[in-house]
Order: sequence, then C-alpha cells, then structure tokens
Amino acid sequence: MDGVLIVEDEFDIADAVRLALEREGVEPVYIADSLAAGRDVLLRAEIAVAIIDIGLPDGSGLDLAVEMRSSGSNAAIFFLTARDSEADRLAGFGVGADDYISKPFSPIELSARVRAFFRRSRTAAQDDKTIVVGRVRIGAQSGTIEVDGEPVALPALEFKLLRFLAEHRGMAFTPADLYEKVWAAAALGQADENNVRVHVRRLRERIEADPSHPELLMTVRGLGYRFDEPPRGGEFSVGSAWEQHEDADARRESRDHEDEKVEDGTWRHED
Repeated sequence: MDGVLIVEDEFDIADAVRLALEREGVEPVYIADSLAAGRDVLLRAEIAVAIIDIGLPDGSGLDLAVEMRSSGSNAAIFFLTARDSEADRLAGFGVGADDYISKPFSPIELSARVRAFFRRSRTAAQDDKTIVVGRVRIGAQSGTIEVDGEPVALPALEFKLLRFLAEHRGMAFTPADLYEKVWAAAALGQADENNVRVHVRRLRERIEADPSHPELLMTVRGLGYRFDEPPRGGEFSVGSAWEQHEDADARRESRDHEDEKVEDGTWRHED
C-alpha cells in the first residue's frame, strides 16, 4: 500500500491522526512539520493520500497541493484548516483538493475517510472496463480521462464522481446521494451539498465544450444531476436554462474567490 503523508506543524494533531490511521490498518504514515519536510517526503516515498494543514510555518499548504498536481500526482489531497468560509473551500478545491476538513475535527472520522479512499481505490483497480460517453473516455483501471482524445488530469475525487455518474448514466442523483455514494460519508455527518456543487462545476469546466451549456453532466431540475449521452444535432437540451440559473451562485463564488488575488497574481493565504 502506498503511504499517507501528514503535513501538520502541531505535533499533537499529527500524532493523533497517525494513531487513528494505524488503528485502521493504514501504513506507512509519514509526518512532516513544514512545507520543506513535506516536499522531502514526496521525493522519497510513494504517497497515495496527503493530509495537509493550510497554515504552515514556511508557507501555505495550498502551494504544496499546487506543486503536487503540477508534477502529475494523483494522490488524494485532504486539507486541514481553521478557516471554513466558502471562499476558503473554493480555494482548496481550486488547487486540486479532494476533501476539506475544518478544525476542530475528529481524527477517527478523518481516518475513516482515508480508509474509504483506499477501499474504493482497490475496487477500481480490479475493474478494467473503459467507459465512453460522448466526447469523454474513462479508463476505470488506469484512472485516466480523455476528452476528444486528449488526456485530462483530474484530482482523485473528481475522477470518482465522474466515474460513478458515467457508470450510472441516464440516472439522476441528488447532491446528498452523490455525497453518500462518492464521498462515502453517510455515517460521517450531514451531507455537504455545496461541496458536491463545486465539484460538479469543476467537472463541467474540464469535460464540457461549453460549461455554461453542458451536454453531458446535466442538471435535473428539482432533483440533482444526471450524466448522459449528448443530444444529437438539432435536439434541444431541456436542462440548459436551469443549469445556467443553478450555476450562477457558483460563478459568483468564483468571482469572490478571484477577488482574493493580490495585484501580482499570487494568492493571499491566511490561516
């Protein structure tokens, strides 16, 4: 099993998470107390899950996530932070996070989420089928995505969401359904429907020719979302107008998030 990296400068928190993971049978677990130490672990170990505190002594954990995704890492990224606004969550998901956990939190709950990730990963590895829907080709075993023949990198949770919807294409699911099935979080608290909406919006940006007029990942008014074959030429997509209305809040959240950029284009991070 590939390891878990915990990047957290508070030793008591990091050690509590390590102990909870090891009780779940998750090993090896590496602990780093800074960005520099985290980078060192990533260079010498195979990491499947990175649990990263955003506020670190030598910088922001968001930067480490950006570096991981830029290097091609498909490791699941779980952010830990004391900040829990929608803008903060969007910042985390915007750099490729799979989950966002607010302090204070339960190490046992976090370890259960990590264990669920490994369980789903093993199941996916045993399934070698390829799913093709419209312009999207999904490699279930390899975890690869192609859109119009071009490879597209997806964070682990976005891939799981897309794969689940594609495997159940034509079926509509509420955000709560998706949170339970994809996040495997039914027993871990109330469904975070905003989390689901953010991931749906990001998926549309990656797989749709025009994310504001989706043809694959559709909104079912009053219910949730459905993944389906694109309409044939000349057909009218009933959901498109409602999707534009539904996505308005998400776009406003994105604009609010963009307002947090400083003039030189870098992010202002606080924790």
